[in-house]
Amino acid sequence: MPNSSLNSPSRPAPAGPRRWGCVAAIAALVTLGVVAGATILKIRSHGMPPLDSRRLEQGWLLWKQSGPQSYDIEVQVAGRQGASYRVEVRQGEIARALRNGQPLKQPRTLGTWSVPGMFETIEIDLEQQERARRGIADRAVPGLSLFAQLDAQFGFPRRYLRLEHAGMGTNPEVSWEVSEFTVR
Repeated sequence: MPNSSLNSPSRPAPAGPRRWGCVAAIAALVTLGVVAGATILKIRSHGMPPLDSRRLEQGWLLWKQSGPQSYDIEVQVAGRQGASYRVEVRQGEIARALRNGQPLKQPRTLGTWSVPGMFETIEIDLEQQERARRGIADRAVPGLSLFAQLDAQFGFPRRYLRLEHAGMGTNPEVSWEVSEFTVR
């Protein structure tokens, strides 16, 4: 006859191993989530390294030391307001700026896609990223992950990717790539 006291409801099974099993399962899921998130971010970064203020300053410095005063640049922008921009700079001044082949008319937008304008745009994103990291950003402002490939000769951002965390904003992913850069 089997011992009925072993199957008795009055004698609960030890809880220790099950509790540790749950903790281990939760830890494994969290780790898996972090690894998956990092993998997704790596894939979405298109192989570009993360951008920080130190790298951007190095690019700026190289541009200021060796960047030409006259150049043509064409930039392909992808995102909510994707477009093709062409800017002609002569002796450090914007000679012509086009969006999808049409002249830009607002003075504030003329220099946006010149090299200094691209650096200034990225600086604003880096400031936003830093404010979010320090916990002092407005709650309506999303956190950012920034990636860039800087030109080896002149330091300007050849490729740039701006990802808003959790796609909370109105423009969750913006990228650009310089498709042409000609010294004049």
